[in-house]
Amino acid sequence: MHKFTDFVGTPLQESVIPIIPAGVKLRPSIRLAPDRVGKFPGRPYSDGWGSFPWQKVRATPEMLETWDHCYEEEGLEPIIGLQTRLVTAIDIGTEDKDMARTFTEHAVKVFGPPLIRVRPNSCSRLLLYRSGGAIPNNLRRVWENAVGVRTALQALGDGQWCVVYGRHPSGVDYEWLDGRGPLEMCRIGSRSAQRGVPPEAVWRCPSPNRWRA
Repeated sequence: MHKFTDFVGTPLQESVIPIIPAGVKLRPSIRLAPDRVGKFPGRPYSDGWGSFPWQKVRATPEMLETWDHCYEEEGLEPIIGLQTRLVTAIDIGTEDKDMARTFTEHAVKVFGPPLIRVRPNSCSRLLLYRSGGAIPNNLRRVWENAVGVRTALQALGDGQWCVVYGRHPSGVDYEWLDGRGPLEMCRIGSRSAQRGVPPEAVWRCPSPNRWRA
């Protein structure tokens, strides 16, 4: 299990944000669609969990420690999100395994190898890169195969977020292929930098001029 404080001292520390867990009490004032619970940024208040201006947050070690404590009080595993300021995410939402594979292979060909987040009960996946510059924000396209199964492709740039560790609302935990998630890559990058190897050689960055609307 990963904790918020695992990010203390890493390049991604300031981008970390908490995610509202599924099944918790929500503030009366929050208007959140059921399919967004467990995926949307938020924190607890005295009258339940609610949203906050997460886009302006630059997480400090003290904030990360507080968020760990909030989840512990609820008896929950931390659900950790990242603002997509220093990372770029490509979200592939589908139950068509061939489409998931095709889009992943194309991303590797165009941008290089990403970190790949998956979950055991779905073909959906998230491809994560270190940001190489400004990319189109919240670019989204939808396809449908011959039997009506949809695939939604969404690029998450600055001003968006993605979930990187914790439990999906369906009850399974997110996983990273080969155990290579953003936190693990920060640690590898740190060791590589000590050997004089640039971070780009460890975790490739997509060039912004390769994005097309």
